[in-house]
Amino acid sequence: MATPYTRLKTADLSSLLSTTLGNLKPYQLKQVMEVLDRTNYVKGTQSDVSGQPTISTIATALGTNNP
Repeated sequence: MATPYTRLKTADLSSLLSTTLGNLKPYQLKQVMEVLDRTNYVKGTQSDVSGQPTISTIATALGTNNP
């Protein structure tokens, strides 16, 4: 079954805030997004985002020599 991309609702954000994500500051989220923007990983499609890797998986694949 495909998992489409959807915009985050306030209740969804509240759920995310109970995870480690809730401890990040806005500039840190921006830094993560900048890394993702310049990293080649399987992004999937808007109609099925379930195949996307986790942030931890992407970071592990980068290794230690990522510019």
